[in-house]
Amino acid sequence: MIKWKLINAQKLLIIFGVIAFPALFYNAEIGLNCLLFQLPFMAYYVYKLNYKPLLLALWIISLAGILFYGNMLNLTINLLVLLSVLGSLNTEFKALNNWSAAIIKIYNFFIISPDKAYPKFAPFPLQKVNYLAKTLLIPALIFMFFLFLYSSAINGLNTIFLIPLKDGIKKMFSDFNFIWVIYSIIGGLFSYIFIFEPKLNYIKHWFEENLNRKKGYSSKALTFIKSTKITFIGLNFILVLTIISQYFDFYTLLTNVNSYEDVKTMVHQSTYFILIALSIGIILVGIFFKGQILFFNKRKALTQSTKIWIGLNAILALNLLFINSYYIYHYNLAYKRVGIILFIIILIYSLYQLIVLLDYRKTISFLANSTLKFSLIICLFASLLNWDYLIAKWNLSRPQAYLDMNFLVTRNYSTLKLLQERPDLMDKAINIYDVNYVNEIKSKGKEIISYRNYINYRISKMNQSDWRSFCIFPK
Repeated sequence: MIKWKLINAQKLLIIFGVIAFPALFYNAEIGLNCLLFQLPFMAYYVYKLNYKPLLLALWIISLAGILFYGNMLNLTINLLVLLSVLGSLNTEFKALNNWSAAIIKIYNFFIISPDKAYPKFAPFPLQKVNYLAKTLLIPALIFMFFLFLYSSAINGLNTIFLIPLKDGIKKMFSDFNFIWVIYSIIGGLFSYIFIFEPKLNYIKHWFEENLNRKKGYSSKALTFIKSTKITFIGLNFILVLTIISQYFDFYTLLTNVNSYEDVKTMVHQSTYFILIALSIGIILVGIFFKGQILFFNKRKALTQSTKIWIGLNAILALNLLFINSYYIYHYNLAYKRVGIILFIIILIYSLYQLIVLLDYRKTISFLANSTLKFSLIICLFASLLNWDYLIAKWNLSRPQAYLDMNFLVTRNYSTLKLLQERPDLMDKAINIYDVNYVNEIKSKGKEIISYRNYINYRISKMNQSDWRSFCIFPK
């Protein structure tokens, strides 16, 4: 009886996804619609897993972020939380972390084919759809692609095929709302992937690690340890030179550099390459210390040189934190700086987890899982801050800050209200290109487009948005 009710609830959720997704999201910004669409799935999640408070709390917080600001950062965090929820619903993949299980589940659906991934239940004849896709749709797409290429190159074929095809498609779209259908398909796919569990047990072995302890070690293993030790000694030498060079740059920055462009160049030049090097380095250490090498007795010198490498990288990361903080304090704050600081904090945490991996003989899965969880939590709470307002307020308070007004006037409601308090900036001519606004100004016979007028225009548009896009701080 319970199983029958569960299957019927799953069918109803798929129908809900098909109908509600286009109704809530078609021609609407993100906001209240995300909360309304996910509520039934949240209820299903609580029922299915018998209430896991931590993951449910993260889900609610991510939805609260969307309800507050409705921007892409909050939506991205919400989707990452949904990925964790999706993985937790997979009883077949309990040995895996949630994200890995979720990715496998999505892979099963789109690559392996739905009828094999979900053999016990199918709300529509998936096997026939899959057969038609392989036998008709793929050849048709290939044919249309080459027809387009040849018709574009040869005028005769263009007149015979391409122009009539374009006219037919144009007429079809004018008579029928295909975009609504696409939204319905997306809603149905989301519901179907979210609810059902794949029955492919062999995939569990893809992520399992075998850490068998051995008494004897092959010459190949000993050679690997020696070459890895030499590698880290060389990397440590390069890191020492890099840190010394960084301190010379700091001295120059604090004593001789006064220009915004000079500081900007110095910050950008060092930050990105060092962040990439740090990220790749952490991955390489995880790979080097994967499996049996953690149990080798002759790895002491290698472990010590690796810990020195970790310490030097931590110094490098803290130096980056300093130079970016200097840039923010003396010049301006931007989303890029916020992202870099969060990334540096995550990297420092990953370096600490590398030491845990070495001392307590953890696996590379431990490193990946702990780093991903920490990243998700720190980004989730960072997304709850009103960064549009904080960035604008900070930059307006710095007399030497570079004000990107074209960026600031596209931010949320609270930021626009803050800008209105600066009359010295409002009457400057704007060079932002907003098609709807430019057309409206031209229709009224005006040529001068000021920041004041554009802000008033955006605030009026926010006040006219429908209930689906409701946000506490609309954008």
